[in-house]
Amino acid sequence: MVLPEVKTVEGKILKASVYNGKVMLTDAKGGTLMVTATNLMAGNGVIHVIDTILMPE
Repeated sequence: MVLPEVKTVEGKILKASVYNGKVMLTDAKGGTLMVTATNLMAGNGVIHVIDTILMPE
């Protein structure tokens, strides 16, 4: 299942998809990250936990 593309603060595009029931984001270089936990309430907002960091070009 492919979801819409996501634009980063820098204007780069990440492609979103669902893999084994979890959201996966892929950058232009093919790097991927998995969203491992969502909607965790914090004192200053909501946190989504990811398993790695994607580096800009």
